[in-house]
Order: sequence, then C-alpha cells, then structure tokens
Amino acid sequence: MQFRLRGTLIPSDSELDIRTIGERNDALLCVTTSEDCCRDSRQGEVYHIRDDATVPLLARGVLYRNRGSSVVRLNSRLTHGADVSDFVGVYRCCLPDNCGDEKCIEITLV
Repeated sequence: MQFRLRGTLIPSDSELDIRTIGERNDALLCVTTSEDCCRDSRQGEVYHIRDDATVPLLARGVLYRNRGSSVVRLNSRLTHGADVSDFVGVYRCCLPDNCGDEKCIEITLV
C-alpha cells in the first residue's frame, strides 16, 4: 500500500502541503495491490483524524474521496487563498491487501 501524487511515491507518515492536492489526475492516491478493491467492492476509506475522532470522508465536500480500480482518491476542491485550517491534519487510508486483510497508512496534510 502506498500514497501517490501525480505519479510520485509519497511515503507513509510524510507531511504534504494540502494545496498540492487537486481533483481527478491531481488527487492524492491511496493504492493497494488488491485487484478486487475498490470501486466495485466499495472497499477502502479515507479518514480525517480530528480531536481524537476518526471521521470518514464522504464522496462530496471540500475534501472528498472516490474509489477506482485498486485505488481510493483523496480529492481537494480548495481554492487558491482558501483557509485550510479546518482541513489540515492526519489522514488515514485503509484498504484491503491481496489477502483481504485491511491495512492502514497515514499522511499529514499541512
């Protein structure tokens, strides 16, 4: 499992400027080797860790997730100059691996 942004590997537990994330081809990808994940099986989720709560991202909003083949995308609709204070923090992506076991990785958006 790994994060990718525009083809570049982003190590788990890294910090990433939230303004570098966009939509579609510019989304932050959370990739698994499981060919059964994620679009058709509806598996895989991205969570925002806030105030000791784990909040799943929905398929709408300023930051939102959508699923594709072996990937969950973290998309951002933040506009240039927008206040990002409500959106920075730790994000956890959880996806099944080839054995069907759920694995999670995290990234901090700053």
